[in-house]
Amino acid sequence: FCEIICHSGDCEPCLETNECTCYCGKSNKSIPCGSEKEKTKSEHTGYWSCYERCMQPLMCHNHNCPRTCHADNCDPCDNDTFYTTHCPCGKTKLDKLSDNSRQSCLDAVPTCRKVCRKQLSCGSEEYGNHICKAICHTGSCPPCSDRSLVSCCCQSSSESMLCSDIPEGGLKCEMVCFKKKSCGRHRCNTKCCLEDNHICMIPCGKKLSCKTHKCEELCHRGHCMPCLLSNFREVVCTCGQTKLDPPVSCGTPPPNCNEPCRRQHTCEHPVTHACHYDEYCPPCAYLVNKVCMGGHAVRFNIPCHVMDVSCGETCKKPLPCSVHSCERWCHAGDCVPEGNICEMPCSTKRMTCPHNCNSKCHIGKSCPQTVCFEKVKVYCECKRRSIKLMCFQGATELEDNPDLSRYISKLRASGLSVAQQDLIDYLKNSKLQCVEQCRVEERNQNLAEGLGLTNVPIDAILAPSYSEYLKQEVKSNKDFCYRVGGEVCGTCCEVQEEE
Repeated sequence: FCEIICHSGDCEPCLETNECTCYCGKSNKSIPCGSEKEKTKSEHTGYWSCYERCMQPLMCHNHNCPRTCHADNCDPCDNDTFYTTHCPCGKTKLDKLSDNSRQSCLDAVPTCRKVCRKQLSCGSEEYGNHICKAICHTGSCPPCSDRSLVSCCCQSSSESMLCSDIPEGGLKCEMVCFKKKSCGRHRCNTKCCLEDNHICMIPCGKKLSCKTHKCEELCHRGHCMPCLLSNFREVVCTCGQTKLDPPVSCGTPPPNCNEPCRRQHTCEHPVTHACHYDEYCPPCAYLVNKVCMGGHAVRFNIPCHVMDVSCGETCKKPLPCSVHSCERWCHAGDCVPEGNICEMPCSTKRMTCPHNCNSKCHIGKSCPQTVCFEKVKVYCECKRRSIKLMCFQGATELEDNPDLSRYISKLRASGLSVAQQDLIDYLKNSKLQCVEQCRVEERNQNLAEGLGLTNVPIDAILAPSYSEYLKQEVKSNKDFCYRVGGEVCGTCCEVQEEE
């Protein structure tokens, strides 16, 4: 009863619980008072279903109820003599069968000699289901011996096969489904697919906005949800002057701090940068005076972090050979790496020519007998012919010298016409031989001196000149002019022979 003081309206629901049994009487449980509704129209007195098999004895007292726990009365026995009036196929009454001697539900039901003709589960929608062709029988019908046109599960192909060979789960084809799943990234790739929505069941696994945790949802379209985790510790800057109070969302960057950096620095100059989260501090830009790497001069207004300062002048430090000096620009470290020797060219004069040795520095040793490759200008005896060649003093076996042959090939490749004999003549006699052109130029010069012509190119004097009339005549009557020229040349030759 209601324990509340007298009030208006309905009473509140009862808070007490009652121990109640199920319909079949096998299980008990506590349910709120007032929620039970007893089934008074049946022989069961329970209030709820336990969903187990009833197993109550039937009226025949030979079998038990096969149904799940239920509120209404149990069904009669399927083989009860009172309810079973026909043979298993249902075409003949048991009274008309001569072998009908059933006394209880345990006796077998007699069969007739007619075809069963019960509808089977196989067949087609167009021609209907197949029927059982066996003689009246008890139990399930035997497998069907007909053939059916069976479509696969995805309805993309069909196949004619025996009904008894149809697999229980349906026919599966080999066609692969390439439809995209709900995420829009992955494809189905399932043979004979039955799904319509194609929900992707692969975990997303992408990094969330916090860059620490991964998305645990199924693969999806669009951006992942923000990370919902929180940090319950305060987040402070490097110097500890600025902080964020908890709770702090996962992925929140550290706070910006405008206080001067308080880390230990390599120099004692004033700190000009703010608190930061980088591993290393920015380089010090304070301007100072520094001596160059070679110790030649002091450079002014150099940033503090610049370690190697060059003055831009030649080093000029003495090398280990004590003969040469370093010709590199102002540099750091040794002029010659440790374990190496000076490789500057030797400046000792050669014995065979006025040029330097130019071999690698060999202090304490005599100069090697090598070929001189310095460039010289060589003249013939009349000084009218000249070419630039390598000195080549010190070469032996000139005719077969490989350096000489390579050098001549190089000169010819550059467009200069140089004979090997000219170079050999120079190496033997220190001059070139005069050629026919030298004699022609000498004759022309003597002729000019005999005529009293000075400062006039002899070539210009000897060059023929033609009038404008003659040039126009050659253009208009070329054959005639050629004949006249030939006659003139022939006459001149005859006169020269007579003289």
